[in-house]
Amino acid sequence: MSLPLAWGPRRQSADTVETALKAAGAEFWANGQALAALEDEPFDSRHFGRRMGRISACLAEEGRLSQAVQELAAEADRRDFEHLVVRAFAESPASIQSLEGAGFRTVDIHTTLVQQIPAQDLLPASDDIRPIEPHDVPAIQEIGRDIFAESRYACDPGLSAQGRQSLFMEWIANDCGARGDLALGAFIEGRAAGFITTILRDRAIIDLIAVAPWAQGRGLGKKLISEALRQSRGRADEMEVGTQGSNRAAHMLYNRCGFVLESCDVTLHRWGKGIWPK
Repeated sequence: MSLPLAWGPRRQSADTVETALKAAGAEFWANGQALAALEDEPFDSRHFGRRMGRISACLAEEGRLSQAVQELAAEADRRDFEHLVVRAFAESPASIQSLEGAGFRTVDIHTTLVQQIPAQDLLPASDDIRPIEPHDVPAIQEIGRDIFAESRYACDPGLSAQGRQSLFMEWIANDCGARGDLALGAFIEGRAAGFITTILRDRAIIDLIAVAPWAQGRGLGKKLISEALRQSRGRADEMEVGTQGSNRAAHMLYNRCGFVLESCDVTLHRWGKGIWPK
């Protein structure tokens, strides 16, 4: 019988997660009563110049959870991780309390919204929307330079604005290149005004979306989503998007486009030895 899933992939069973963790070499903690994956985050580490990691999943009996989290934090300190991130289920206060007891702090409430890809287009095809070409990428990056001000990175006082900008610049370039399955830009009189990128898994996932401040209020966000849905039809049955719980404008846009709330998670960060930068 599997241990209960404290946090991890929501749409996988505890048995599936346990099998995957063991195959990946995850370790037992708390006298064998918990299993967790402590992983490096090389992308984040490179941009912030620190060893950063993630506890991507944890299985544990509730009575052993606090001990397991304490042991995980201690092991991360022994391995010289300077920074950790966890995304815990919002409906699991025991997990959140255990993490807070080990020096983690909430930096973000992350919401996931989903919809069945509709058979009919939300909007007619727009001449403003086209695939992003390699020569468009610098202008698309400029839109994203400061636009993600509510991200978990921005809510952590120890993570520099310079590192955050560098991270998003590379993230956008990757999504417009080999990483993304779809990269669309909105252009007004030849000027880049917004973009959307998606990644195809078992769902079509909106990875990044932004509209330049000067172009907001023209319905470009809905046009981008409508075109992404149209081009994902036949490739996936559902589309998923994640955003901050505090991002009211994003929630209003997604609701207008037919998305509904599926889940809510609490993102927590921990600095080495639980000591947060002042």
